[in-house]
Amino acid sequence: LPMYSMLSGFEMMAGGTATMSTTRLMPLRYVLKNRPRALWATCNLRDQTLAECKMFFKKLLPLMGVEPQTMRSTEDSVLNISDGSEPKSRYICSNRGAAGLGMHTDHGLKQAHGWQKADYDLSHNAGRGPVLTGFRNFMMRNIGMDPMQTVRQEPPFIVTISPSSSKDPDRRFSFVSQIDALREAFDDEKEVIIQTINFSKLSIKEQVQIVAESAVMIGACGGGAFTNMFMSKGSGMILYYPEKPRGPQHNYPARLDWDYFNNQGYTRVHWMPTGTMSRPKDLEILVKLVKNEIETISHH
Repeated sequence: LPMYSMLSGFEMMAGGTATMSTTRLMPLRYVLKNRPRALWATCNLRDQTLAECKMFFKKLLPLMGVEPQTMRSTEDSVLNISDGSEPKSRYICSNRGAAGLGMHTDHGLKQAHGWQKADYDLSHNAGRGPVLTGFRNFMMRNIGMDPMQTVRQEPPFIVTISPSSSKDPDRRFSFVSQIDALREAFDDEKEVIIQTINFSKLSIKEQVQIVAESAVMIGACGGGAFTNMFMSKGSGMILYYPEKPRGPQHNYPARLDWDYFNNQGYTRVHWMPTGTMSRPKDLEILVKLVKNEIETISHH
């Protein structure tokens, strides 16, 4: 998102419709040298973080139209000349370039994404709906998918549940009670299909395809809900959040990435607490929410 927002701001993305064929991105991470380690939440903060970053680069950079092996930093950049000759300079000339990230992130000055009370004092993404939509569309085009499709407005409506999507015990749920309640309420698969998907087993394109075809997505907030940004216009999601996260530093209900999804614009989002998620009343509310979403979509 910061890369896309920055390039869009400098009008380097052709109105948000550019793909790898029209704009070739050559990202280079800048590693600060005026401190023992890199900035908080950046890839070079610690060795384990860098290893995790490389895994995410391999999986997600194709969404940006970037070949993962070309992603370098100022510490390990390599210049390969197409005719095989040796580089004569350590500098590269380009007619277009942009540097910086800063406030283009999805959380701005807020460090915790929704872990702390202060994270809810202001909304960083208010009014960024068009940018978030353009970001979604740009990534879908880069993997050969049509971002213009809207949610299916006739049966069968697909309700997708994402169990065990987080490594964190606070947000790792099987959703057995929720699945049973929904299948009991929607027992005709010609009208509504209730499916459970383990997204970690699928390629990124398969994940995007499933999410784009879903009328309703249900899962835990946090990194596991990343693919919800690819939902089709007019769809809805239900995210479960921990009311009392583990750890002394976390003392507030963690509606992670609430600022992003609440301002996404093209979908509706509902937040449900995990503490009472399997109680009859909460299951009843879940069923009513899904029914309301399907009714809204069918009359859109």
